[in-house]
Amino acid sequence: TYLNNTIDKAYKACSVLAVDESMIPFKGRSSLKQYMPMKPVKRGYKVWCLADSKIGYVMKFDIYTGKSNYQPGLDTLGERVVLGLTRALQGTGKVVAFDNFFTTVNLMKMLRNDNIYAIGTVRTNRKGLPPMMKEKEKLKRGEFQFQCKDGIAAIKWMDSKLVTLLTTANDPRTTTTVTRKNKDGTTCQVSCPTAIATYNEIMGG
Repeated sequence: TYLNNTIDKAYKACSVLAVDESMIPFKGRSSLKQYMPMKPVKRGYKVWCLADSKIGYVMKFDIYTGKSNYQPGLDTLGERVVLGLTRALQGTGKVVAFDNFFTTVNLMKMLRNDNIYAIGTVRTNRKGLPPMMKEKEKLKRGEFQFQCKDGIAAIKWMDSKLVTLLTTANDPRTTTTVTRKNKDGTTCQVSCPTAIATYNEIMGG
Protein backbone atom coordinates (compact mmCIF):
# COMPACT_ATOMS: atom_id res chain seq x y z
CA THR A 1 0.00 0.00 0.00
CA TYR A 2 2.84 2.37 0.84
CA LEU A 3 4.62 1.62 -2.45
CA ASN A 4 1.42 2.09 -4.46
CA ASN A 5 0.80 5.48 -2.85
CA THR A 6 4.41 6.59 -3.45
CA ILE A 7 4.39 5.37 -7.06
CA ASP A 8 1.25 7.37 -7.76
CA LYS A 9 2.77 10.59 -6.39
CA ALA A 10 6.02 10.21 -8.36
CA TYR A 11 4.54 10.15 -11.86
CA LYS A 12 1.28 11.08 -13.55
CA ALA A 13 0.18 8.64 -16.24
CA CYS A 14 -0.52 9.43 -19.86
CA SER A 15 -4.01 8.89 -21.27
CA VAL A 16 -3.51 5.22 -22.23
CA LEU A 17 -2.69 2.38 -19.83
CA ALA A 18 -2.50 -1.41 -19.87
CA VAL A 19 -3.43 -4.07 -17.30
CA ASP A 20 -1.54 -7.36 -17.36
CA GLU A 21 0.22 -9.86 -15.13
CA SER A 22 3.93 -9.90 -14.35
CA MET A 23 6.07 -12.58 -12.71
CA ILE A 24 8.79 -11.87 -10.15
CA PRO A 25 11.20 -14.86 -10.19
CA PHE A 26 11.40 -16.64 -6.81
CA LYS A 27 12.28 -20.27 -6.04
CA GLY A 28 12.34 -20.19 -2.25
CA ARG A 29 9.61 -21.22 0.18
CA SER A 30 6.53 -19.03 0.17
CA SER A 31 2.78 -19.64 0.30
CA LEU A 32 2.38 -16.85 -2.27
CA LYS A 33 4.62 -18.52 -4.87
CA GLN A 34 2.85 -19.50 -8.08
CA TYR A 35 3.78 -22.12 -10.67
CA MET A 36 2.91 -21.18 -14.27
CA PRO A 37 4.40 -23.73 -16.68
CA MET A 38 3.46 -21.82 -19.85
CA LYS A 39 5.24 -18.60 -18.84
CA PRO A 40 8.93 -17.65 -19.43
CA VAL A 41 9.26 -17.20 -15.64
CA LYS A 42 7.63 -20.38 -14.33
CA ARG A 43 7.97 -19.93 -10.56
CA GLY A 44 7.60 -16.81 -8.50
CA TYR A 45 5.23 -14.10 -7.35
CA LYS A 46 2.40 -13.24 -9.75
CA VAL A 47 1.68 -9.52 -9.75
CA TRP A 48 -1.23 -7.74 -11.41
CA CYS A 49 0.01 -4.43 -12.87
CA LEU A 50 -1.48 -1.23 -14.27
CA ALA A 51 1.21 0.33 -16.48
CA ASP A 52 1.61 3.52 -18.50
CA SER A 53 1.49 2.26 -22.08
CA LYS A 54 3.94 4.85 -23.42
CA ILE A 55 6.93 4.12 -21.16
CA GLY A 56 5.97 0.99 -19.20
CA TYR A 57 5.95 2.71 -15.78
CA VAL A 58 3.90 0.66 -13.30
CA MET A 59 1.21 2.93 -11.85
CA LYS A 60 -0.29 0.38 -9.45
CA PHE A 61 0.28 -3.26 -8.60
CA ASP A 62 -1.43 -6.01 -6.63
CA ILE A 63 0.36 -9.21 -5.56
CA TYR A 64 -1.75 -12.31 -6.24
CA THR A 65 -2.13 -14.32 -3.04
CA GLY A 66 -4.04 -17.26 -4.47
CA LYS A 67 -7.20 -16.18 -2.65
CA SER A 68 -10.06 -14.12 -4.02
CA ASN A 69 -12.62 -12.43 -1.82
CA TYR A 70 -16.14 -12.50 -3.24
CA GLN A 71 -17.46 -9.12 -4.30
CA PRO A 72 -21.16 -8.68 -5.18
CA GLY A 73 -21.80 -7.91 -8.86
CA LEU A 74 -18.41 -9.25 -10.02
CA ASP A 75 -18.35 -12.63 -11.76
CA THR A 76 -14.63 -13.21 -12.36
CA LEU A 77 -11.20 -12.68 -10.83
CA GLY A 78 -10.30 -10.59 -13.90
CA GLU A 79 -13.13 -8.13 -13.17
CA ARG A 80 -12.01 -7.75 -9.55
CA VAL A 81 -8.39 -7.16 -10.60
CA VAL A 82 -9.13 -4.48 -13.21
CA LEU A 83 -11.63 -2.57 -11.06
CA GLY A 84 -9.21 -2.61 -8.12
CA LEU A 85 -6.28 -1.34 -10.20
CA THR A 86 -8.31 1.38 -11.97
CA ARG A 87 -10.19 2.77 -8.95
CA ALA A 88 -8.11 5.97 -8.96
CA LEU A 89 -8.88 6.53 -12.66
CA GLN A 90 -12.62 7.01 -12.16
CA GLY A 91 -13.91 10.08 -13.97
CA THR A 92 -10.65 10.70 -15.86
CA GLY A 93 -11.69 9.44 -19.33
CA LYS A 94 -8.43 7.48 -19.70
CA VAL A 95 -8.21 4.41 -21.95
CA VAL A 96 -7.26 1.04 -20.42
CA ALA A 97 -6.45 -2.12 -22.42
CA PHE A 98 -6.33 -5.72 -21.17
CA ASP A 99 -6.35 -9.23 -22.64
CA ASN A 100 -9.03 -11.91 -22.75
CA PHE A 101 -8.34 -13.17 -19.21
CA PHE A 102 -9.92 -9.96 -17.90
CA THR A 103 -12.46 -8.89 -20.57
CA THR A 104 -16.18 -9.36 -19.94
CA VAL A 105 -19.25 -7.41 -21.04
CA ASN A 106 -19.99 -6.70 -17.36
CA LEU A 107 -16.51 -5.20 -16.83
CA MET A 108 -16.84 -2.95 -19.89
CA LYS A 109 -20.17 -1.62 -18.59
CA MET A 110 -18.78 -0.93 -15.09
CA LEU A 111 -15.71 0.90 -16.43
CA ARG A 112 -17.88 2.95 -18.79
CA ASN A 113 -20.08 3.96 -15.84
CA ASP A 114 -16.90 5.16 -14.10
CA ASN A 115 -15.95 7.23 -17.19
CA ILE A 116 -13.02 4.95 -18.03
CA TYR A 117 -12.75 3.80 -21.65
CA ALA A 118 -11.65 0.22 -22.22
CA ILE A 119 -10.53 -2.12 -24.97
CA GLY A 120 -9.77 -5.82 -24.71
CA THR A 121 -9.69 -9.10 -26.59
CA VAL A 122 -12.50 -11.38 -25.42
CA ARG A 123 -13.17 -15.12 -25.19
CA THR A 124 -16.20 -16.10 -27.25
CA ASN A 125 -17.76 -18.06 -24.36
CA ARG A 126 -18.17 -14.95 -22.16
CA LYS A 127 -21.70 -14.08 -21.03
CA GLY A 128 -23.61 -11.33 -22.82
CA LEU A 129 -21.80 -11.42 -26.18
CA PRO A 130 -23.90 -11.10 -29.36
CA PRO A 131 -24.46 -14.40 -31.26
CA MET A 132 -22.37 -12.95 -34.13
CA MET A 133 -19.20 -13.41 -32.04
CA LYS A 134 -19.73 -17.19 -31.75
CA GLU A 135 -20.97 -17.93 -35.28
CA LYS A 136 -18.64 -20.00 -37.45
CA GLU A 137 -19.18 -18.35 -40.86
CA LYS A 138 -15.94 -17.97 -42.78
CA LEU A 139 -14.39 -14.53 -43.19
CA LYS A 140 -11.58 -13.76 -45.59
CA ARG A 141 -8.38 -12.22 -44.23
CA GLY A 142 -9.00 -8.54 -43.51
CA GLU A 143 -12.80 -8.87 -43.27
CA PHE A 144 -14.60 -7.99 -40.05
CA GLN A 145 -18.04 -7.77 -38.45
CA PHE A 146 -19.25 -5.71 -35.51
CA GLN A 147 -22.30 -5.12 -33.35
CA CYS A 148 -22.97 -2.37 -30.79
CA LYS A 149 -25.11 -2.22 -27.65
CA ASP A 150 -25.11 0.19 -24.68
CA GLY A 151 -21.97 1.95 -25.94
CA ILE A 152 -19.97 -1.31 -26.21
CA ALA A 153 -18.80 -2.51 -29.63
CA ALA A 154 -18.13 -6.21 -30.25
CA ILE A 155 -15.74 -6.76 -33.18
CA LYS A 156 -14.76 -9.96 -34.98
CA TRP A 157 -11.84 -9.72 -37.46
CA MET A 158 -10.04 -12.32 -39.51
CA ASP A 159 -6.24 -12.15 -39.52
CA SER A 160 -4.33 -15.42 -39.94
CA LYS A 161 -6.88 -16.56 -37.32
CA LEU A 162 -9.99 -14.99 -35.81
CA VAL A 163 -9.61 -12.05 -33.38
CA THR A 164 -12.54 -11.08 -31.11
CA LEU A 165 -12.55 -7.82 -29.15
CA LEU A 166 -14.76 -5.49 -27.07
CA THR A 167 -14.25 -1.72 -27.00
CA THR A 168 -15.84 1.42 -25.61
CA ALA A 169 -12.95 3.57 -26.89
CA ASN A 170 -13.20 3.23 -30.68
CA ASP A 171 -15.62 3.66 -33.55
CA PRO A 172 -15.97 0.05 -34.80
CA ARG A 173 -16.52 1.21 -38.40
CA THR A 174 -13.08 2.80 -38.85
CA THR A 175 -10.21 0.79 -40.33
CA THR A 176 -6.47 1.05 -40.87
CA THR A 177 -3.93 -1.28 -42.46
CA VAL A 178 -1.35 -3.57 -40.85
CA THR A 179 1.69 -5.22 -42.44
CA ARG A 180 1.75 -9.02 -42.53
CA LYS A 181 4.42 -11.40 -43.80
CA ASN A 182 3.46 -14.06 -46.35
CA LYS A 183 4.79 -17.62 -46.38
CA ASP A 184 7.13 -16.79 -49.28
CA GLY A 185 8.76 -14.00 -47.25
CA THR A 186 7.02 -11.10 -48.98
CA THR A 187 4.86 -8.63 -47.08
CA CYS A 188 1.32 -7.39 -47.70
CA GLN A 189 -1.07 -4.81 -46.29
CA VAL A 190 -4.17 -6.17 -44.54
CA SER A 191 -7.24 -4.10 -43.63
CA CYS A 192 -7.75 -4.00 -39.85
CA PRO A 193 -10.30 -2.30 -37.54
CA THR A 194 -8.71 0.68 -35.80
CA ALA A 195 -9.82 -0.76 -32.45
CA ILE A 196 -7.61 -3.85 -32.89
CA ALA A 197 -4.61 -1.80 -34.05
CA THR A 198 -5.09 0.46 -31.00
CA TYR A 199 -5.26 -2.55 -28.68
CA ASN A 200 -1.98 -3.96 -30.06
CA GLU A 201 -0.28 -0.60 -29.62
CA ILE A 202 -1.45 -0.07 -26.03
CA MET A 203 -0.70 -3.63 -24.84
CA GLY A 204 2.96 -3.06 -25.63
CA GLY A 205 3.10 -1.25 -22.27
